[in-house]
Amino acid sequence: MAGFRPLTWLFLIMALIGLTACTPQVPSPTPLGTTSIPSPTLLPPTSISIEPTLTPWIFPSGLVIEEHPLRNPPSIEPLSFEPLTGTFDQIMARHADLRANVIQHNTLFDPQENAFGLWTPWQGQRLEVVTKTNSVNQVMAEVRLGNQVIYTLPLGQPGALSQVQGVWAQGDSWIAEVVYLTCHSVRTGERQSVECQPRGLIIQNGEVLNERYGYEEAFGFQWLNGKPFYFFQKSGWIGICYHDQEIPLRYDEIPHYRCCSAAELNPVHAAQMVAFFARRGEQWYYVEAGLFTPAQQ
Repeated sequence: MAGFRPLTWLFLIMALIGLTACTPQVPSPTPLGTTSIPSPTLLPPTSISIEPTLTPWIFPSGLVIEEHPLRNPPSIEPLSFEPLTGTFDQIMARHADLRANVIQHNTLFDPQENAFGLWTPWQGQRLEVVTKTNSVNQVMAEVRLGNQVIYTLPLGQPGALSQVQGVWAQGDSWIAEVVYLTCHSVRTGERQSVECQPRGLIIQNGEVLNERYGYEEAFGFQWLNGKPFYFFQKSGWIGICYHDQEIPLRYDEIPHYRCCSAAELNPVHAAQMVAFFARRGEQWYYVEAGLFTPAQQ
């Protein structure tokens, strides 16, 4: 890892400079229907300071980030990568038990409305997020509490990707991750296909966090030890937000929302950690972020 020491210091210093609060209290929205959704009870944002260290990076929140540089981009079928230090098997064995505890969501299908989605219990009822395609081939997301529609949002055009990625409820707050798809036809010779560009949106109590915080995209939400974790993109680079703090890791790419065999490269969301691939410039990494004992380098 000695060859990557200056680069690692550089991005840690950039992280210190860019470390900012990213989840202040959100005002109550004006929902549809008659159901009232209380505003969330989040703690006021605070700023933190850390001593720059080589990876693994350890934050006061308890989050540990281990970044493994790779010789080449990761490959699939089967999933594999060649790290600069250690082996594939050694790295994958390190937090295998934690990584295997993958988060599951409750799925639903409404045959009467041909609506697909996810649900979670909240306030003694079912909180559902479903997508429906209208007569002009446009997708609409509906958030329902019991029999009431409390929020709607257009999600562009239909595609192979599930446009509802998750729904969560904790305390007085509900959160949904949905995907807006922009699709167009592509002709290659005599073959015509449809390509779709996904854009992740995170919604909290009826407010799109992308708009509030100036994110080009927000994706990969989950609760990690009872605190919100997600990826965000702004100014062209991608970082992590955890426990009300933005960590500007400045990745250029994190594969996500991929389907079929390429889905092997998507982030793995487990109860105590997240595993993902990332690219910074021409350099690819395998990264694990979570609440675990950091590995000795």
